[in-house]
Amino acid sequence: MNGLKALFEGFGLILSPGLKRFVLVPTLVNLIVFVALMVSLWGLLSGWVVAVMDFLPGWLDWVSFLIQPLAVLVAMVLFVFGFTVINGFLAAPFYGILAEKVERRLDPEAALPLESMAQLVGRTLGREVTKWMWYLPRALLLVLFSLVPVINLLAPLAWFAFGAWVLLIEYRDYLNDNHAQPFALTRAQAWQHPFDSLVFGGSVLLLISVPLLNLLIPSAAVGGATAWGVRLRQDPLAQPRLQR
Repeated sequence: MNGLKALFEGFGLILSPGLKRFVLVPTLVNLIVFVALMVSLWGLLSGWVVAVMDFLPGWLDWVSFLIQPLAVLVAMVLFVFGFTVINGFLAAPFYGILAEKVERRLDPEAALPLESMAQLVGRTLGREVTKWMWYLPRALLLVLFSLVPVINLLAPLAWFAFGAWVLLIEYRDYLNDNHAQPFALTRAQAWQHPFDSLVFGGSVLLLISVPLLNLLIPSAAVGGATAWGVRLRQDPLAQPRLQR
């Protein structure tokens, strides 16, 4: 299971001497985003639960035991996606640097372009916009899918798979972006090993919802995905064609 192996390898890499200092700033950003989201979602969902309960007639009071778990589930989904989006934009330049350092550790002869911090920030933020322009239309289709009676029973599974795929692409892309490779290459690489990709993304999706542990998960995902990409790059038979 290369996807799970890559994530564990990522933890080892970011905690190794010489790389730990490149995790400090992203972790601080994660902490700020984590606290801000928890406070915001707590207030939002508490008000939502109270409003729904006040709206229901008395004979439907028994529904409260369903509404509260549903609110928790909604909070988790909003938290994971909100955390990923906000953290992706704020910490993208630092993840780009981390991916570069991991690559140099694993492949000292790797040819990486020289650029200023301003160029790095502009490039990584532009890439985030590109990624989310690809994610959002598909998310909207899933929203419509979730509204169709009967078929929407599969919606939770579809959302989990989509979230896993988004996170895999999000963290695999830093390596390609550092080499000015097209975003299409990252997507093609994901389809090259679909099961491993889902395992990696699904593991990140589950762990990123765990308080405190999620402060390190994005950095570990960047490190692991970069290491995975470097290994595949060294295997000529693993190079996909840009057809997806």
